[in-house]
Amino acid sequence: MDKRLKYLFIFTLIFLTLFLRFLWLDHAILEGDMFRDLTIATNITEGHLRLAGITAGTSEFSNQQSFGPIMYYIIAVLILISKNPLFVVGFIALINSIAVLLTYLFCKKYFSEKIALFASILYAVNPWAVYMSDIFWNPNFLPIFSILLFYSIFKFIIEKKDWALIILTFIIAIMLHFHLTPLFYLIILGLSMLLFRRDVKNKYYFYSLISFIIPFIPFIYFNLKHGYSLLGPILYGTTRESNSFFTSLIESIGIPVMLGTNYLGKYVYGNSFIFYNKIFYYYLFLITILLVFLFILGLFYLLVLIKKNTKFNSQNKQTKYYLIFFIFVIPIMLHFLRFSNISPHYYFMIYPIQFIIYGFIFEKLFNKFKILSIIIILIIVFSNILSIYALHNYIEKNGSTKGGEFSISYKNKIEVMDFIENNSDNNYKIVYYGRSYKSFNYLFNLRKNNYEYVALNSTEQIAKFKGYYLILDRISYHRTILNDNETNYFNNLKEHYKIGSVDVYKIK
Repeated sequence: MDKRLKYLFIFTLIFLTLFLRFLWLDHAILEGDMFRDLTIATNITEGHLRLAGITAGTSEFSNQQSFGPIMYYIIAVLILISKNPLFVVGFIALINSIAVLLTYLFCKKYFSEKIALFASILYAVNPWAVYMSDIFWNPNFLPIFSILLFYSIFKFIIEKKDWALIILTFIIAIMLHFHLTPLFYLIILGLSMLLFRRDVKNKYYFYSLISFIIPFIPFIYFNLKHGYSLLGPILYGTTRESNSFFTSLIESIGIPVMLGTNYLGKYVYGNSFIFYNKIFYYYLFLITILLVFLFILGLFYLLVLIKKNTKFNSQNKQTKYYLIFFIFVIPIMLHFLRFSNISPHYYFMIYPIQFIIYGFIFEKLFNKFKILSIIIILIIVFSNILSIYALHNYIEKNGSTKGGEFSISYKNKIEVMDFIENNSDNNYKIVYYGRSYKSFNYLFNLRKNNYEYVALNSTEQIAKFKGYYLILDRISYHRTILNDNETNYFNNLKEHYKIGSVDVYKIK
């Protein structure tokens, strides 16, 4: 590639990656688990050290869901810099932006510059990748570690660098501080070593074991001290609602494919129609079909590349394709065998594998149909950006989606808080109804104003709080579910203000 074109592409890649992840940063979601994590991190800044990993509640003695507290310490450092939760969200957006650039460098080093170009640009503008980069949630830390892990496993298997095994096991251990799904990488690593590398010096196995254990020391100490099982997170992770064979099959295969497309579906949209009109909706759906078709072609072509030589050894040029295949397929197989419910974030640990697979088929198309492949890429990039814009344009106007995972945006919450503060005296009073307490209370407390609040779950108590403002969320995913009597009660309250997706009432 001409140097000028190369620099232009890299500039465009960096611009699109950062632009799409930072433009709507104030649309970030702050709900439930996120406030738990912010509270724990704040406690750390006040001297209360945390040893256990992510738990179901704020207490270290709640059910443990990961193998260590590193995420809390990262957040604590960020809180020391700025107490605004958007600073943490911005950090997530930044490290996920870096993951896109590392994908370009990884593909260029181990595959080709063309694959690097196609994979990284599709990653940069993917609606799922942008969506999860703007949400402060523990699985969303994983993609940058995934691409670093790809580097390490290729360095270890392809380049036969024994020391890379030490880094590889350390990265897996760090990833397990954020979520349990990186456990699958242990199986991928074990299979890859069995098939491709049997000549590792024993000392590197020992060093790798040490590097794997070190990040777990706080977790091990805490659990042994309090008599908890060291396998507690795994046991917790296996106690999930069971799926049927067919549902498990569809979800385990369909979700990772979907994460490479522009289809956010009911998971994000809920019952909202975010598009300008049905023509726009059908157009984007056609793009989804195109992306699924291209992905299937890419996966098929990957199998063709593997079939060229079936010898299992690290000198085989096809080994790198086996590794890509393992990273994509093994998590699918293991999720299927669990027969448990699967959420999209379970597959964030394999990003950006989908875009690398796209890169294979686009390189093949480019070599045969240069103009056509460029046109298709431009259409997909344009369509994905339109899809991202449509979602955020809807959120800008409405505050949240109806029942979708895109709950009340940070901006909408600030608008509600500003409204109440601007229409109250210095001692403003608030009634939270139902689950709305969790959505707003942390942010109100950050303002350190004279602030009184009451959390209620019965309309019969509301009349006692004359002069208070009542906050009610009955639209978003984290909404309060109202019965018929409650719905009639709130529909008949006179002083009612609709601010984005939030209902605010002045009790008289």
